[in-house]
Amino acid sequence: RPVAAKLSSESSGDHGVERALDGRKNSNRGEDVAHTDQEYRPYLEIDLGEVRMVERINFYPRTDCCHERNTDITFLLSRTPFKNASVKTAGTVPAAKSVVKKPLPGGFSVPLSGSGRYIQVLIPRTAYLAVEEIEIFGQRRTGR
Repeated sequence: RPVAAKLSSESSGDHGVERALDGRKNSNRGEDVAHTDQEYRPYLEIDLGEVRMVERINFYPRTDCCHERNTDITFLLSRTPFKNASVKTAGTVPAAKSVVKKPLPGGFSVPLSGSGRYIQVLIPRTAYLAVEEIEIFGQRRTGR
């Protein structure tokens, strides 16, 4: 279970980051969604608390509308914190990266194989990011 998570911004109403980690998926209700404002490079960032081996992420975008927003979603894994939404300017080198190009109306699995502590999900353009649920699969890293 993540120890911390944040959105780049939060839209008005009850759309905080905790909605993306509450176990509810495909509810088809807009109020069960973590949601950013419309902005350049909106993101969700998760701190796993320690370096872990990550194998995949199950991502559930908003399902009650707005499927066209689910394009070019980028998933990053890093051992060091992301200083801002731009990996290039932050100097963060991701341990793993995966990009989903096509709109997907339901949940989908993203291969993101590597070891890291921080996960960032972002859209690299001006957009909204709306997340119903995110699940991270992997294991604790053994040895140093």
